[in-house]
Amino acid sequence: MKNKLLNLNRIIAACALLGLSLSITQCKKDLEKSNLKAERLSKVMSINAVPKSINVDPNNYYKKNTDTINKYLNDTNVSKLTLNYTSTGWKVGKLIMNVEGQELHIAGNGLSPGKLIAGEETTAINDPFYAINSIMIKIEADGCIINGYSNGSDTTAGIATIQMTKYRYDSIGGFTASEGRHIISTSGKSNITIKGLLLKNPASDGIYLGSGAGTPTNIDVTDVTVDGATRNGLTIIEGDQIDILRSEFINTAGSYQYIKADGPFSGVDIEPNSVSDMIKLVTFRKCLWSGNQSHQLQIGLGKLYGATPITDSLKIRFYGCTVVGGSAAGIKISGLKPTGPVGSLYFQDLVVKNIPSNAIYINTWAADRARLLFNDVEIRNTATLLTSSAPIKFDHNQSYKGGDLNFQKVYVDDSMNSHHQAILLGDGSSQVGFKDITGTASATTPPAFAIKLNSTQNGNAAYTGIIFKNPTPSTSNPNDNVTITATKVTY
Repeated sequence: MKNKLLNLNRIIAACALLGLSLSITQCKKDLEKSNLKAERLSKVMSINAVPKSINVDPNNYYKKNTDTINKYLNDTNVSKLTLNYTSTGWKVGKLIMNVEGQELHIAGNGLSPGKLIAGEETTAINDPFYAINSIMIKIEADGCIINGYSNGSDTTAGIATIQMTKYRYDSIGGFTASEGRHIISTSGKSNITIKGLLLKNPASDGIYLGSGAGTPTNIDVTDVTVDGATRNGLTIIEGDQIDILRSEFINTAGSYQYIKADGPFSGVDIEPNSVSDMIKLVTFRKCLWSGNQSHQLQIGLGKLYGATPITDSLKIRFYGCTVVGGSAAGIKISGLKPTGPVGSLYFQDLVVKNIPSNAIYINTWAADRARLLFNDVEIRNTATLLTSSAPIKFDHNQSYKGGDLNFQKVYVDDSMNSHHQAILLGDGSSQVGFKDITGTASATTPPAFAIKLNSTQNGNAAYTGIIFKNPTPSTSNPNDNVTITATKVTY
């Protein structure tokens, strides 16, 4: 009896504190309602806590998936959207990230990583990627993050896959071929992070970084592999402070039938579309290129020029990278004109090997503009199908001098082949000579020369190991500061 009275007194006291009826029966009912209200209030507060995080449960039907995901990707209250693991993968249509600073996390389950798969329809016109510029994930706001780390933080538990169906979108299947069906695309946006992803079989590019109202700045791509792209693994049109770390660009292959263009079919293509698309600072660290159909890495600056010289400084950096395989030149660098940008392209601790074409091919590079710098470069078993060419080749058949190349500790192991030279510098029929080509290089090259300079121009050329094609001095366009020390190593 004493305990019952004690409980009753507690109920009455609680009701009094809450301002509820003192009727015992009514008091119990009111107290239950009050507890329920408090529980609901607690859930709402938890959901609205900063940051608000939504965990979406998967469903195999891609239209419902797409609508649900895009709903949250357009919700300004959602700072992070996690797609929970499903063994079948998330089938989706076009996703758009519109909220500044929002993160999309494709989670694993601790044993297996997550997966996004491009949804499909049997009739092309109803397909989610029927339109020529259909993109799986389009980033339209600054500060967005696409996170594929299974555990959210690193690669230890695996990385998520985002996958399209290669060679699906052509006229035979009822589609219009296009260069614009990328897996991830952003134009003119800044502070973007893309990490922990395998981008498999993109219909065009794995990642496309385009130009926009402003220069895309502070773009980080880390632990990303693009495997089997149809056009390019990564395309960079414009940007500043773009950092690519521990990423791989492999097995790009395609044809006009699928992208309505003849290439480039490269692992990475850095290629501004106009004089306003400036590449200010791009850095690759510990990256791999392998098995791409055309050039493994292509840098084309042919559209960066004007009526007056560009004063902006170009800075493209490669540290500790490896280039392997492919059918065209491993690295192609081209298009610098006399009014192009200043600055430099810098390669350090670079390995290029097992390529039937040139390891490094430079075509049209004007002197007195951006410099090409190679430091600690190792080249092995390249140019195997071009016995009259060379592992490193510089073609410059223009009306203006080519140059501004510096080689430091460049080693060419050419012992398995029979080229005339390891490094070939040629000014073609223009015969205008070279300027500011300096440095040191060594090569195992049977049976001829470490470096061959195909130019009738002599002039200021202090050299060791260089053989002139026709060393007749010229007073009209002499070479200027060609001072390479080349060592032929006997193998």
